[in-house]
Amino acid sequence: MGSPAEEPVENVMSEDGTRNSPAENRGLPATNGHSGPDRHAVSSGAAASRQAANRIGLYVHVPFCVSRCAYCAFNSEPLAGRDPAPYVDGLILDAKIARERLSRDTVFDTMFIGGGTPTILPGRELARLFTGVRKNLAIAPDAEITVEANPNRADRDTFALLRELGANRISIGVQSFDNAVLEKSGRSHSADDAAAAVEAARQAGFKNLGLDLIRGLPGESPESFRAGLETALSLAPEHISIYDLSIEPGSAFHRRREELALPDEEALCEMDRITARLTAEKGFIRYEISNYCQPGRECRHNLNYWRNRPYLGLGAGAVSYLEGIRLTNTTAADLYLEKLGRGEWPLASFEIMPPRARTRETVVMGLRTAAGARLTPEIREMYGDVLGRLADRELVEMEADRLRLTALGFRFANRVMAELV
Repeated sequence: MGSPAEEPVENVMSEDGTRNSPAENRGLPATNGHSGPDRHAVSSGAAASRQAANRIGLYVHVPFCVSRCAYCAFNSEPLAGRDPAPYVDGLILDAKIARERLSRDTVFDTMFIGGGTPTILPGRELARLFTGVRKNLAIAPDAEITVEANPNRADRDTFALLRELGANRISIGVQSFDNAVLEKSGRSHSADDAAAAVEAARQAGFKNLGLDLIRGLPGESPESFRAGLETALSLAPEHISIYDLSIEPGSAFHRRREELALPDEEALCEMDRITARLTAEKGFIRYEISNYCQPGRECRHNLNYWRNRPYLGLGAGAVSYLEGIRLTNTTAADLYLEKLGRGEWPLASFEIMPPRARTRETVVMGLRTAAGARLTPEIREMYGDVLGRLADRELVEMEADRLRLTALGFRFANRVMAELV
């Protein structure tokens, strides 16, 4: 739903899912006017990076949905009668091209199919997608394989098919259990639809299930948020993501931002306190700014992002992170397919991350988690007295070789990250 690597300082919905990784000595190719980085452009640590990157993450982006939600600024578009088969063809070709550029011993230990709404694809296209990816890329036998679903775009048969295809984790985008709030947000499902989707997924055999909620939607109060979170917890998911609403340019909410009745700062702080109390009562661990899980049920795919490890992204607008190089695919689905049809790598841009920038990003991403970031002499030198000032304000704590956010720091994480990027 959003990509943590794109939004390192925000507690917001991610396209969730989305960043990625690649190449051996032949280097990254030139593409459509972009002189892609070759092996000489990769840092001198590339060989070690390749060795560490043998087990990496995979993100597959399906941009189609029923309709665009009011808060959404992700790369998505209504399917609107469009035949999705050519796009699935493109994803399979994208995987084949990636295979030719990856080290031969690359194995994917997580796979996340996000969107959009992946479950909007007909069953035959979902099956082709899974088969095509597995044919071209080595998915580890013990891989975590997550598929995003919307409550009214997946029934028991769909969930059963996903289990048959190898998916072992489902992430349901509920956003709210308040029907009035859902309507104002442009969601096409109801609270009852969400509960029915959870039941259908359980009947299909999913034992690892996550729910996504958004906190601070128009018309939401601490009382209605508490009721919704209690409902979510009563469904006994293994994982809950609770993202603070962010009004993003390009969204319908952004165009109407002056007229939105949004909760004020005190209401948001109360929702944060409610979240901490109710999740703890049900045995959930807060392992990242926006993510809570039962012990041992962390989302392995997202942990890969937060640890700033390599990943490969397939699909329109998908991002890869390979050997310190960030590569972004063409966003428009039609242009993405055009480039693939011409035998081109569908790359829109790439960014070679200098070592110091990679270190900063590793710190910022690591601080999103409860485990924090490794605190090395290099990091202490790089930030100078900034860390001391943050510690004096009780926003971070430094303990041995770890740097972590405090409870207060989690609440004001954006302010902390702004001083570290």
